[in-house]
Amino acid sequence: MECTAICPINKKVDKYRIFLKSEKIIEVEKIKDLLQKMERKEIFQEDLTRVVSEKLGATVSIEGMHSGVFVRSTCP
Repeated sequence: MECTAICPINKKVDKYRIFLKSEKIIEVEKIKDLLQKMERKEIFQEDLTRVVSEKLGATVSIEGMHSGVFVRSTCP
């Protein structure tokens, strides 16, 4: 799935691909609600990965491009 967030450095919208892995069922509505809240926040990719992982209780990997550099963050 995809989501966006605002870069705290340049204030531009960053687009991310998110991958979730969980032993339990996570309601789609809960995922969508959380990601919609995040798209209005200024947050670094690494912090976004941690927050999503903690809120959903899942292993989360997020991929994005920053200044032409591909970054993949995973938590936990």
